[in-house]
Amino acid sequence: MARPVGATEERTTAPSIRTLGIDPGVSGAVACIDPSHGYPRIIFHDLPRTTRYNGRNAIDPEATLRLLNRLTPADGHNTYIGLEAIHAMPGNGSITVFSQGHSMGTLETLLGLMTTVKPWLQIRYIDPGQWKRHFLLAKATKEQARHTALDLFGSPPSLQRKRDHNRAEAALIALFVKDMAEDHAGS
Repeated sequence: MARPVGATEERTTAPSIRTLGIDPGVSGAVACIDPSHGYPRIIFHDLPRTTRYNGRNAIDPEATLRLLNRLTPADGHNTYIGLEAIHAMPGNGSITVFSQGHSMGTLETLLGLMTTVKPWLQIRYIDPGQWKRHFLLAKATKEQARHTALDLFGSPPSLQRKRDHNRAEAALIALFVKDMAEDHAGS
């Protein structure tokens, strides 16, 4: 299991790695593990939303692009973005599945566009089972995932409410991607 962010046992050989984790969906979130201040800190944002032509909420592409650009440095190397690769589940209604697909398509398009301007960005599609197994959360609820994030990130105020589970999952995805990148850099 991953060590807490900010733990004193930092690897001295690993380069400083900035990672973003994205929990897609209309109520999704992005978390950024930012090493630029000499120690890793975690930054949380809910994905910006807008109302579509049909009256339903959707990810706001323009505001999301501005957010992602702010979180990824212009001169960056060692920047990894983990996007949870969601998929339709049995029992999900057609509106839910369409909404999830619309969110994924929006995020994939924005990330693809960003890599044309910032080619050093490393995009990773993360299967939900991968990061959940990494944190021993394979059969866990969203609330259990939130408590794991609270433990790993030192109980930040941004994760205190039950409805902050999307922020927590984004943070766990970011930490999973960070662990993967450091393991790859160390091998």
